Amino acid sequence: MSDTLRTARQFGTLIGLVALCLVLWITTPYFLTVSNLLNVVEQTSINAIVAVGMTFVILSAGIDLSVGSIVALAGVVLGTLLQAGHPAAVAVAPGGSLQAPMPGTVLRVDVREGQEVAAGEPLMVLEAMKMELAVSAPAAGTVTAVMVRPGDLVARGQVLAEVDPG
Repeated sequence: MSDTLRTARQFGTLIGLVALCLVLWITTPYFLTVSNLLNVVEQTSINAIVAVGMTFVILSAGIDLSVGSIVALAGVVLGTLLQAGHPAAVAVAPGGSLQAPMPGTVLRVDVREGQEVAAGEPLMVLEAMKMELAVSAPAAGTVTAVMVRPGDLVARGQVLAEVDPG
């Protein structure tokens, strides 16, 4: 096999991508703008996250092709529930611990220790992947502890506050 053919096979996809970018850049003045590039990165981020996870699955010889369908199903179920007016799910551990349903940043804390809260009342707001999620009280009770402040990074399952239902 000649060196030219070997090089073309190794870098053909990259060369094609660069050629496509050059054609789009020449024909469209908006292609290489910061806002368009940020939009492209934002739109491909979910696929990139799934690809990283799939890389580990494939490397460990646990080939699993159902990941794409699971991501699609999760999106459809979440969208359907949100359109029906249901609040986003909040993981609540036994004992009244309010846990973060996802990793993210605390945007706002709307309660303080000793405050009485009603069931479903928003206690704080988390942000993850440019989405805001209100974390609500699972039941009526008294806030006995608040473990986070605005700006804190939280992990999934991290205790955010304690609510005594008594």
